[in-house]
Amino acid sequence: MTRSRAQWCSGLSDSANAILEHAKKALSRLCPLIVLLPASCLTRTTAEQSPTTKSHHTRKKMSFGNLRKLSLEGGAGHYALNGVALSALSGDPICLSTADQSFTVRATFLKTVPVSFGHPINRTDETLLETWRRQIPLVAKILKEHDSIGSIKPVAYDLIEPKDSTDFQLQEELVLLWSSDRFQQRQIGETTLMTPLPFHEQIVDVQYRGLNRGVHQLRGKIILQILYIRNQSRHALLGGFLIVSHADGDYDFYVVPRELLARINQDRLPSLEQDTAHVKANRFGMQH
Repeated sequence: MTRSRAQWCSGLSDSANAILEHAKKALSRLCPLIVLLPASCLTRTTAEQSPTTKSHHTRKKMSFGNLRKLSLEGGAGHYALNGVALSALSGDPICLSTADQSFTVRATFLKTVPVSFGHPINRTDETLLETWRRQIPLVAKILKEHDSIGSIKPVAYDLIEPKDSTDFQLQEELVLLWSSDRFQQRQIGETTLMTPLPFHEQIVDVQYRGLNRGVHQLRGKIILQILYIRNQSRHALLGGFLIVSHADGDYDFYVVPRELLARINQDRLPSLEQDTAHVKANRFGMQH
């Protein structure tokens, strides 16, 4: 059975941060503009690697993150969520912000590394994977499982604003929208809120899929990922991605427009602007 993880790791060592910085230097620090594809570009398909048109509902009431009905259609690199065409990301860093612009986070997408029995399939990835094994605990844990085939892709989230923040957390919500694995068909539409993590400077999300039997190809899967900034019981919408996992182990990320995220979210999302203003005021020695 396919095993899939989207795990978090915070507080990386200085050497691990240096690796990420090296990757970022080759990429633009500017936030790319997102341009939606016209709906006419979308195609429907029933191929195994692409979803047919489906509608999904969340199955349980949660403290927050309750979503309305979701509908996914498309294929061949063009997808629409609830009728809105999504733009594919090029792999360059992208900046996400809360509605009041009080929080800005940069997402940096690192290389996808195919693995087999704890080792990289491509010898050119040996040094990189060994560095990840030493510096990212979740990668080390994954490699110890010795799946016969797997695919690892770290995504680094850096807090740009506000600086010197100590009281905030980053939390992700995951919704399975489609899978070619017949064992996961009953899980389509299920929503999971992951454990929030302290967000001081950087958090690394490890995307991973693996199979522990003698197979030569992974299963296709599509997940909706929604990111929130939290402060105790309050939370604010940061952004979201449609993550398409291909049978060859590659990952494609599509940005979900804020307006769409706001429409599909049933909860009233309070602003964290006052909490952020307090952080900024303290930086300048102001009292409230």
